[in-house]
Amino acid sequence: MAFWREGENYFTTFQYVLAFYQYYFIIEDFYAGGKTSQSLVLKEFARSEEFRQLADISIKELFKEPRHRQALERLFALEECEVGATGLQKLLFKTRGSLHHFSSSSSKTRGTPFNQAEFESIALLAMHLTTAAIGFRIAAIDRQRE
Repeated sequence: MAFWREGENYFTTFQYVLAFYQYYFIIEDFYAGGKTSQSLVLKEFARSEEFRQLADISIKELFKEPRHRQALERLFALEECEVGATGLQKLLFKTRGSLHHFSSSSSKTRGTPFNQAEFESIALLAMHLTTAAIGFRIAAIDRQRE
């Protein structure tokens, strides 16, 4: 929950790169199984039916808003990911890598203090996904307590 709260704090102050990181930490913890390499992380992500369902729901919800749909479609295309749960898993991993590494000579869009708005939609998508995932965890804890 601390990562989620920090994500919310960053998001509401328009620091979308940092918000994305906080949400990604939750995704990684819940669904990557401790793996860090792209192939192993994506394999772990793909094993989770919950992740696939939440990814589909999150994409569907954000695509209702034309501004977010356009921004996300651009990111999916830029990273050569199909629009859908599998593509989102790859997009999240690749976005984390792109934002974590900076080079002014790179032709790819990188997060800077000046282009935070370009990452609003992917941060919002990560927020949506993690909020639902945390909700699932809370419900499971409540069921165990009964």
